[in-house]
Amino acid sequence: MDALITSPLFGLFLSFIAFGVGSWLFNKFRTPLLNPLLFAIICCILFVQSGLISYEKYMQDNEFLTNLLPVATALLAVNIYKQLKTVKKYALAIIVSCLVGSVTSIVSVIGLCKLFQVDRAIEASFIGKSCTTPIALDISLMNDGMEGVTVIAVICTGIVGAVLAPSLAKLFK
Repeated sequence: MDALITSPLFGLFLSFIAFGVGSWLFNKFRTPLLNPLLFAIICCILFVQSGLISYEKYMQDNEFLTNLLPVATALLAVNIYKQLKTVKKYALAIIVSCLVGSVTSIVSVIGLCKLFQVDRAIEASFIGKSCTTPIALDISLMNDGMEGVTVIAVICTGIVGAVLAPSLAKLFK
């Protein structure tokens, strides 16, 4: 067992297995609370907290996945391109909703940070929380934010959105 845990691919294997189990559970029970990414994050946190693998080793083992973030972001553009006809049809609604959502996100972050007298570095780290991770990191670093806080903010925002979006979409039809 010790040889398995010390393997340079163990953290990556753990991430894939946790996500795979999360996907299976999500497909079986069809509840947004079993979002595969959320499930994988919780499992990996619990595993690291158990002391069986250090946080540093886990992150080192997953460096390959981290390096794929910009590629994954670029692939989002491919899906948008494939839906170009629909995007053109609803261009005004898409542009207005993205603009309103972006402004609302930024203003609410700044307002809440001012209200609760949050440190400027934390505020800068939260500003890009509604972007993809690579874009949010660039925004954060340009404003002297903290990488780790930004990544956590983006992941939490994404997971909360993924968990709540299906229910909200049904509710508001």
